[in-house]
Amino acid sequence: GLEPRAVQFLQFHSENHFGMSQQKMEKMRILAAKSSPLQASLDRCYKHLDFSSAMELMPKLQSLLKGGVGLITRATASSLVILLCEKWKEAVKMYCKSLLSTLLLATLYEKSEAIKSSYSSAAAAVAKVSTHTTLKAAILMLVETFR
Repeated sequence: GLEPRAVQFLQFHSENHFGMSQQKMEKMRILAAKSSPLQASLDRCYKHLDFSSAMELMPKLQSLLKGGVGLITRATASSLVILLCEKWKEAVKMYCKSLLSTLLLATLYEKSEAIKSSYSSAAAAVAKVSTHTTLKAAILMLVETFR
């Protein structure tokens, strides 16, 4: 992974040994990752994306949202979805239906509160660029999930 194993160990034992909730520790890990040199590199790469690159990125990004391993990977992927919704709406629009489905279902079944929050924010960003038909399909999917 991108984090030292010690950080994951600390989170696992944070409540018992440090009196800090796992949710708070997860938020701290995400904040630390957002100020890392790796994040700075990703930000520089993002600035050079064009429409074609954004289109190529969407399936890979969705794959990370579905099965990415690690808190930081999933948080970064959802943050990138939000950025893409702001800068490359047209690229995102072509993937709205599958992205919304992925994000909403992951939000329902995710154990991490920090990732649930991150995925919910990404779903909201995707919803803003989605058509009414896509939103209706997402709502119907949620209704079916809870029946």
